[in-house]
This record gives sequence, structure tokens and C-alpha cells, in this order.
Amino acid sequence: MARNWKGYRPLVVADRRFRWKCDFNHPFEVFSAGYAEDGHAWSSDKLLVRPEDLPHCLLTVSWSACRGPVVTPGFVRVCVNEAVRRGWPDAEPMMELAGAEVPTSAEEGGN
Repeated sequence: MARNWKGYRPLVVADRRFRWKCDFNHPFEVFSAGYAEDGHAWSSDKLLVRPEDLPHCLLTVSWSACRGPVVTPGFVRVCVNEAVRRGWPDAEPMMELAGAEVPTSAEEGGN
């Protein structure tokens, strides 16, 4: 993958640089008639994270459409820490986590 970081935001976790972006459905659509009729078939909302030094590696955290959390840099940091604990990106370059597998914001603590 070329190092085209358009749309990605920078983040540093444990002295390592990452880039992240959200691939979410518009949050107001959850109240629309379209969501009421077809929301169950919409693609999942996703958080995408890549290490700057290994852009071919990818962490994906996904939730049901329009049901994900408010994504902040602190929350992304929690996701990265959980993935690193599980071996990403060094031992497992591609990892997908369900949103429920990531600690909630109440569990973030001082991160």
C-alpha cells in the first residue's frame, strides 16, 4: 500500500505512530425511514487503523450500522492497545475486532 494517508488521522501509542479513520454510516440516518426499512442490511460501521511503519497491516473494529460509539483519539488508543495485546501488527498483520471486544469508555481509565 502506498503511504497515502488522505482521510487518516495521526495517533501515537507507546512511541509508535498510527493512522486511523472511520468508515461509518451517517449517524442521523438511524432515525430515517431508510434505516427503519433497510438498516439491518446496511454494512457495518468500521474503525480502520494502520501503523505508519507497516501500512500494509490493518486493524478493523466494527459495529452494527449506526450503533457504534463516539470515536475519539482516546477510544482509538484503547482499540490499538487491545489489538497489540492480541499480537497486532507484528505477529498478526490483519486483525478484525468486534466492537463488543473493545473495553468501553468507562474502562479506558487514564489512557
